[in-house]
Amino acid sequence: MPGMDGIELTRRFLDRGGAAPAPVLMLTARGSIDDRVRGLGQGAVDYLTKPFDPQELRARVRAQLAYRRLSARLNAAEKLASLGALSAGLAHEIRNRPTASSTRSRRCASCCRRSSPIPRTRSASSST
Repeated sequence: MPGMDGIELTRRFLDRGGAAPAPVLMLTARGSIDDRVRGLGQGAVDYLTKPFDPQELRARVRAQLAYRRLSARLNAAEKLASLGALSAGLAHEIRNRPTASSTRSRRCASCCRRSSPIPRTRSASSST
């Protein structure tokens, strides 16, 4: 490509921000291991060298698209699981309103009205 190589284009494409970009498969004449490592390091998900087999390219594109679909499904499932856990916790709190701390608060309020100390429970008095 005139003016910019595929590795620089990949870097700029992935640095744009916003929604998750499409997966980048590099198809290039540069076949050295250093070029492959650089391309994958810049964010390419696959790297093919020329000459290439069109069937292999199609298979790699299909694999990346399947991976993207599975990743989106997993993300949606994780969000639903989080929402389920949150709603289960809220339902538990609603069903179990009187807690031990609210029982203690009621006992404390009744003692304050009588102006006497909080009566000890049996377990507290037996431990002294």
